[in-house]
Amino acid sequence: MNNIYFKRIESSGIIEQVGQVESVEYLPEGCEQATEEEYNDFFNNVKSSFSDEYILQSIRQEKIQQMSEECSKTIQKGVQYNGKVYSLTPNDQINIDSMFNAVLAGAKEYPYHADGESCCNMKAEDILNLYVLYKKTVTYYTTYYNQLKMYIDTLTDKKDVEKVFFGQELTGVFQEQLEDMMASADVQMQNIIAKLKG
Repeated sequence: MNNIYFKRIESSGIIEQVGQVESVEYLPEGCEQATEEEYNDFFNNVKSSFSDEYILQSIRQEKIQQMSEECSKTIQKGVQYNGKVYSLTPNDQINIDSMFNAVLAGAKEYPYHADGESCCNMKAEDILNLYVLYKKTVTYYTTYYNQLKMYIDTLTDKKDVEKVFFGQELTGVFQEQLEDMMASADVQMQNIIAKLKG
């Protein structure tokens, strides 16, 4: 004996549920008979919708990973101070932090070097300025990446996701959040400078 197909229809006219029963006597309340084609189409549409969402999410994740890598590369290129380039690899950041802590402890100068330069003693004021520049740079690109990531998560068209690139201009709430965070970070940096210069 062939099973009976059934369907439940929303008020909007869209089929929201399908199933099979042994006879019409067992049709669930609120359901009506359906054709085999309607039954199969329902699952095909669900599968297609799931597949599209899965593909979109995969493309988003891949793009976000690319943007994370670009963010790291951009930060590590470093900053320019007094006409010289200072790289900001993780180790470089640790070294600058160490110099800054030495200044906090009372050091008047500390040995360090710019890219391609020999080591020399940097004055405390230069160390402070380099530290502030380094922190602002890391904060800016990290916050920018975070907002870009959130923007990517709002995109529903894979073509739009693929067009995203690191360095593109943010808009709307994403740009506003970036500006707010940078303004807050700047205030904190100014407080640190003021305290050191006492």
